[in-house]
Amino acid sequence: MVKYFFLWFCLLLSACASAPALQRFDGFNNKYTEGENGQVIAFIGEKIGVYDVPYEEWCSTNNICLDQRLNARYKVIKVLNGSYDHPTIDFAVYDHGIQKPFWKLKDRMIIYVGQYNDRLIHEKYRYDVLSPLKGGGFAFCGDPYTWYEAYEIEEHGRQNLIPYNFYPPVTKNLKDFLPQKDDEQDEFQDNVREHFVDGMRTIAPPAYEIKNMVAICRMGMSAEEVVSIRMKYEDIPDRENE
Repeated sequence: MVKYFFLWFCLLLSACASAPALQRFDGFNNKYTEGENGQVIAFIGEKIGVYDVPYEEWCSTNNICLDQRLNARYKVIKVLNGSYDHPTIDFAVYDHGIQKPFWKLKDRMIIYVGQYNDRLIHEKYRYDVLSPLKGGGFAFCGDPYTWYEAYEIEEHGRQNLIPYNFYPPVTKNLKDFLPQKDDEQDEFQDNVREHFVDGMRTIAPPAYEIKNMVAICRMGMSAEEVVSIRMKYEDIPDRENE
C-alpha cells in the first residue's frame, strides 16, 4: 500500500512539473442570462486561455474541496446544441487531477457547458477531440459509443461510422495499453483485466486498423453526429483509459 501511494505521488508530481503553463486572461465573466437555465451548450471551440483559481477564492473554510477550479475562455467556432450567440465563451471548470483534463489540450474540440443559475460551468469530463482531415475540415476519430454499455446502445440505437482520411494520421501504440508489471502486482487481477479490456475497446476495429502493434484511425463521425449521440446519454465518461 505504501509503495502504491509513493508511486502515485511521484507520478502526480511529475505530471504537475511537466504540465504546460496556464494562460491567464483578463475580465473573466461566466454570468449568462440569455439562455435557459439547465441547458447544455455544446460547441466546437479552441482555447484562448485557462488559469487556476486559488482554493481560498472559491472553496469555503468549512468545506473539503477535492476538485481543482479553473477559469476558461474559448473561441466559439460553431454551436451544436443549446442557445449561445457570442464569438467567445467564459466558463468555470471543476476537474479532479486524476482525470485527463481537456484544458491542457491544444486540439480543436467539442466542449459541453451547462447553464446553472445563470452561470456557465463545464459539464465535468465532457469533451470530444476533433482531428483534422486531409483536404480540410475536422471530424471525431474513433467510435463514440465506446463509453456506453450494450443495453444503452440497444435502447438508443447506433449510427454507422464514416470513413475519414485523418491527416496527420491519428495513431495509438498498443504497447501503451499493456499493464505495467507494478500494476499487475499492486492491483487486483480483475482491475488489471478490466482496464486492459476498456482500453482495447477505444481502438477496436472497424474504427481503427491494427498494423504492427499500432492502431490507425480510419473511421469516425462528424461533430454534429457526435453531439446528437452525447445528448441522449447521461453517463460521465471515464477518461482513464484514453
